[in-house]
Amino acid sequence: RIVSDPILEITVEETAGIVRNREPVVHGIPFPQGLIAETSGFLVVDDEGNSVPVATKLLANWTDGSIKWMLFDFQVSLPAKGKKSLQIYSKSTDKETRQEDFAPPKLHKTPGKISVHTGKAEIELDVCKLLPCSQITVAGHPVLRENTSRIVLIDEAGREWIPRIDNWTVETQNPLRMVLAFEGAFMSEDDVHVFR
Repeated sequence: RIVSDPILEITVEETAGIVRNREPVVHGIPFPQGLIAETSGFLVVDDEGNSVPVATKLLANWTDGSIKWMLFDFQVSLPAKGKKSLQIYSKSTDKETRQEDFAPPKLHKTPGKISVHTGKAEIELDVCKLLPCSQITVAGHPVLRENTSRIVLIDEAGREWIPRIDNWTVETQNPLRMVLAFEGAFMSEDDVHVFR
């Protein structure tokens, strides 16, 4: 039951020939002055009437306080080479949709490690060594042998540079996405190159 028209409609297209399941899509969207109040929320609905998981971040306001620029995080499922239309409504719109449950990512700190829980998977990251991950567990079963992955930089002379983490922060966290930023250095004997 739709009481008002969507404020915006966008089309998402899969071009690589790969089936996408809850694929992350991040997109900045501008709005005309006065259209959307800063306190408004958003509802995103696909062309089958399903509510699409979404998180938003205000990037800029107009001088009257209305929303000028908003960052949207979506999760979209698409068949290979498929298209899907997404309608964006203000959250106060009286619209019946089929809701889909999802678990937001959660961060847990333990000595020497960070664990990111996504609902179905748990990803462990070492806070001293820059590894892709030290362990991945899905539905309680490990899918990666612990400490078997690593990142190594090899220069043109064939020297190996081993990464060391000095600091880390949560750069972005919302109900759909988490970005961790690491600072440290690549070490080769007494030589050091800083990274972020």
